[in-house]
Amino acid sequence: MQLLERITRTAPLGLRFWDSLSGQVVRDGLQVSAALELQPQRPARVSLTPSGVFSISEVPGLRSFERPTSDADPWSGVLPSQRLLVQVRDAFSRFVPFGVRIIAPQRGLWSLPFDSPFGASPAVPLFSAPTRPVPGGVGVVRAQVVDPTANGGQGGPAAWAVLEASVPGQPAVRSIADGQGRIALLVPYPPPSTVPLAGVGGSPLIGTSPAALPLSEQRWQLTIRAAYAPRTGLAGLPELVETLEQPAALIWADQARTHLLEQAELRYGRETLLVSGDPSGRSHPSVLFIQAGSPL
Repeated sequence: MQLLERITRTAPLGLRFWDSLSGQVVRDGLQVSAALELQPQRPARVSLTPSGVFSISEVPGLRSFERPTSDADPWSGVLPSQRLLVQVRDAFSRFVPFGVRIIAPQRGLWSLPFDSPFGASPAVPLFSAPTRPVPGGVGVVRAQVVDPTANGGQGGPAAWAVLEASVPGQPAVRSIADGQGRIALLVPYPPPSTVPLAGVGGSPLIGTSPAALPLSEQRWQLTIRAAYAPRTGLAGLPELVETLEQPAALIWADQARTHLLEQAELRYGRETLLVSGDPSGRSHPSVLFIQAGSPL
């Protein structure tokens, strides 16, 4: 057999997405698009490989890289580059939509460009949306986050704020508020707590094992943190890297902004609603005030 022609095609960008709750690779239902950031009318081609990688090719301005005319390594020498805007949405409304700026070509799978709980993985994290169904064995913490300093002090949604909840001994759970400030943190329940079995007069029985509390009485202490800085977003979506790099923010336990909210309680089978209280009853009782600034 005589080789008459060799055709080489190199994709300049590949992304794989994973569910930050389950840790599983996600491919079904994701709608991924890519285009030049400054020329969104010039889209690239996005295709899904059998391994769950969204391959981006036919990028305007990268034809010489994608279709080299020689057998030389396309990654050698000076590479052309284009700044892309990749947008990710979920047709099933499980995940918060976002955009991300990426310079292509990128060798290997793209990952977050900083050291974080997500940056070590060659996959892009997806964060649970408020509309996601809550699976079994998972609790949910909800909030309607408001920036009291927005709109000249009139207040407004703290769009794309990041909330974090952590239970001792378990990895922290994070999510991103949507454009209206709605956010849901899906927190896997820790192992059930136990209490000593009591004997006569309330004394523990020697040689017996602790008894598990009924599920209806299981509760855990959550540590709550936030990151937030007002931003305009990207094509109506949060820019993922900028969003996850937001500075620490203040979470107010009261709408008078005199006390910080740092902890909450997670109870089995019940939703936890985070709110900034208003004893006077004059303000809306179900919003959580988040304000840019470092906790004391």
